[in-house]
Amino acid sequence: MKNRWYFLFEKRYVISLAAILFLAIGVGTVTMLGLSDYQTGVAFNEDMVVISGEIKYYDEVLTMSANMMVFTGDEKWEERYHGTVSLLEESIASAVEVDSKLLLYLDRVTNANQKLIEMEEKSFELVHEGKQEEAIDLLLGEEYAGYKEAYSKGLNQFTAALDIVKDNQKKMIKIKIAILILLGFFIVITSMIVFLVIINDMSGRFAIEKLISQTSRHLSQEYGEDYESHINQILEELKNKMKANYIVLLQCDGDEIQDIYENHDGYSISMKGKNKLVQITAEQLEKSQRSVFEYNQMVKKWKDQEEKKFFEHLNIQSYIGARGTLDNEHLVYLGVASFDKRKLSYSQYDLPLIQSIIKMIVDSVNRNNYKTHLYELATIDSLTTTFVRRAFYERMKTAFFQAKRYQTMLSVMMLDLDRFKAINDNFGHDSGDLALRAFAQCVKKSLRESDVFGRIGGEEFCVFLPESNENDAMRVAERIRESLSSSDVLSSQNAFIHITVSIGVTELRDTDEKIEDMIKRADRALYRSKDCGRNKVSKFEDDMV
Repeated sequence: MKNRWYFLFEKRYVISLAAILFLAIGVGTVTMLGLSDYQTGVAFNEDMVVISGEIKYYDEVLTMSANMMVFTGDEKWEERYHGTVSLLEESIASAVEVDSKLLLYLDRVTNANQKLIEMEEKSFELVHEGKQEEAIDLLLGEEYAGYKEAYSKGLNQFTAALDIVKDNQKKMIKIKIAILILLGFFIVITSMIVFLVIINDMSGRFAIEKLISQTSRHLSQEYGEDYESHINQILEELKNKMKANYIVLLQCDGDEIQDIYENHDGYSISMKGKNKLVQITAEQLEKSQRSVFEYNQMVKKWKDQEEKKFFEHLNIQSYIGARGTLDNEHLVYLGVASFDKRKLSYSQYDLPLIQSIIKMIVDSVNRNNYKTHLYELATIDSLTTTFVRRAFYERMKTAFFQAKRYQTMLSVMMLDLDRFKAINDNFGHDSGDLALRAFAQCVKKSLRESDVFGRIGGEEFCVFLPESNENDAMRVAERIRESLSSSDVLSSQNAFIHITVSIGVTELRDTDEKIEDMIKRADRALYRSKDCGRNKVSKFEDDMV
């Protein structure tokens, strides 16, 4: 796991991250469009308010300017009048540019407006000719009032239509903003879903990677006799991570298989079924050249119908299988399955990680077996499977000081095969090895698990018995002597060899300062048995010097 983020460059993650980036850009774009539409709408409404106000204002200014020119004769009002006409026309033109439909309302006032302008221009000419009374009568006449009323009515309809355009534009802006908000919300939700899917997938992957890290850390340590329990713990964690009902680790030797580990939540598979499972897994791995075999009941068109029927018969919903090689000889198969409607929780990209777990387990088992082999070579005598001298003395030393500290009982037996040299000379060293092997097996049958048995010389052995006094040790020694002397060993030459043993016994004393003190006393007792004719058991007496 040099770089635990390497998987982000896988195709599906690249696509997902690109989708999130695209959606993020979409959110930004939608936000900018929304702000732009809002600002445009605000500016449009402000313009409509200004245009509507200008049209009403200029109309009033025209009427006032015409009246003031006629009644006062001041030409400044005529100039103001003509200037306001052009301003009114510009405002009306601006309104029409916003919405061409306003032309319909403008056409209704064009004729009346033209008549009013003609009559107002006529009144100005009368004033210039000195006919102010006639000018006043013209502007106060019924004809002018009629055109003025028609014009004002049409102009009011025009400005009212302008207000409607303004209100419609407001509504459109609100609708657009609402749509953009919904679109932005959709993009955000979609981004969150994609992000959560990635996070969920990443958490699952990290969980498996953590499991692999734990596996590597646990299995790289030396657990001794507790080694298998840690493998079981790792496999149970894998089962829980994948939400499986069943997990099994099988060792295969030819056609024979045996369970290394099995956790089934009440779902059991017979040995015949396991054999078939191993067979299918092996065949599929060979065909696909993949490291992991997968089965899913949801795949309707499974190529091998016999395999499909097998899985259906066992009620397996989904299954993955992987294998490794143990000791360059035996195969190890890991199977993880879910039953009923339960589905295994994993992705295609997790399969190499799952294969890594079984590889580490296999490598660790191989390493542990090798360490065990080295340990046995260093501590166990290969012929008799008893402790070698050094390992025996280390254990006896520990037992000696514990007994001294806690003032408990401890006894020692020294054992020596009688006339062993004659067996080698008469029957050969192969027969001598058979005799030693038979002797060691006979002794072990009479010992407890707490007793320690070691070979300290060619045919010389020693046993220490914790929590046993001298009398207890004498009974054990006598049982060993009787059992051995009552049976013969078949030599390599098919001849029966009668073997016996001489034994010396002693117990821990308060004056003992080291284990050699006990060994020496037991050795003296052994020689007493030899001197008394062999095939004897003797305990140490103070007169043995």
